[in-house]
Amino acid sequence: VRGLGVINVRELFGASAVKINKYLRLIIDLEEMGERRLADLDRLRGCYSTREVLGMEVPQITIPVAPGRNLAVLVESAARNHMLRISGYDATEEFIRRQGELISEGPE
Repeated sequence: VRGLGVINVRELFGASAVKINKYLRLIIDLEEMGERRLADLDRLRGCYSTREVLGMEVPQITIPVAPGRNLAVLVESAARNHMLRISGYDATEEFIRRQGELISEGPE
């Protein structure tokens, strides 16, 4: 833990805090990005890719980090959005669809 050093989770929180096995379903890559890289970022779709881990493809999301950004909220939102995408709901596609409907309706 940054600022605390190496900790023993089992000793601190008990045996129930440690899982024997768990599937790796998502990698969240926290990356410091310069102005140029941020400008190239697809702001609607984000940075989705896959990474091979032990012969299996695992989805990966890259989140730009900078001072003042709430990483806990960003990571939780990315994980929840990934779960929605797996279940078939894509917030980006929904946004694009709704925006297209509003544009086609024209001004009121």
